[in-house]
Amino acid sequence: MPQPTKLNTNLTIEQFDAAYMPALNIGYLSEGMKLLKVMEALRLESLSIEEETAFDDNNYFTAYEVGSVDLDADLLTDDNAITELQRVLCNDYKAQLDEFSERPSIDEMSEYMNAPEFTNEVFSQLDIDYHFVVLLMQNNLGIHRVALASRIQQVIDEDLPQLAQLTTEMAA
Repeated sequence: MPQPTKLNTNLTIEQFDAAYMPALNIGYLSEGMKLLKVMEALRLESLSIEEETAFDDNNYFTAYEVGSVDLDADLLTDDNAITELQRVLCNDYKAQLDEFSERPSIDEMSEYMNAPEFTNEVFSQLDIDYHFVVLLMQNNLGIHRVALASRIQQVIDEDLPQLAQLTTEMAA
């Protein structure tokens, strides 16, 4: 049986504290990455996350859910892009083709995707902890796809190496 790694107890409290935020950000990373993939697939420029006070088993808590979405018009400039978005909605998110006109506009697609039935059903089934995404985005409830991608890259570039270095020091 392998022996547990001994913790270097000569480190300062400040050094242990320095690991706290990078570790949290890395913990939030997977939720942000999942949401980024969904935003890319659905051609979303941004979405809003709403906070709601909820009650469960004699406890109040804050629930986080997707409120509204904004399509990225730059990614939907031609009929092929809109057709591809329809295909994604039908194949991956169980939309029915008869819910759309023959050649839907960006406005029609946006209206469909902002309907409470769509946002409630689709985004609640994605197994994404939106609270973690909000924390990753430093408590910002308006999530822009480009900013989310940038924040993910920042955590990978800065927090992963910092945490690796601190972990090495702690185990030394």
